[in-house]
Amino acid sequence: YEAIVEVETLLGGMKFLAVARDKKLVADTDLIAALQKAQMLRLPALFLAPGKLNTKAQEYLGKWHSFLKFKRIE
Repeated sequence: YEAIVEVETLLGGMKFLAVARDKKLVADTDLIAALQKAQMLRLPALFLAPGKLNTKAQEYLGKWHSFLKFKRIE
């Protein structure tokens, strides 16, 4: 699932490309693909999944935390 969403922040509404995947373990390649799509739209990415990030994905998220957010959903 992919959609452009507006999230309310302290600075006002902010648009993101939201990417939702039903995965138990999220890999860095999943985050890379989501961020690349978001950058084509000139938006930050919000990745939603019920699973956890693997080690490489955690490292990638740390490097790109300004443009890429991850939220674990139930």
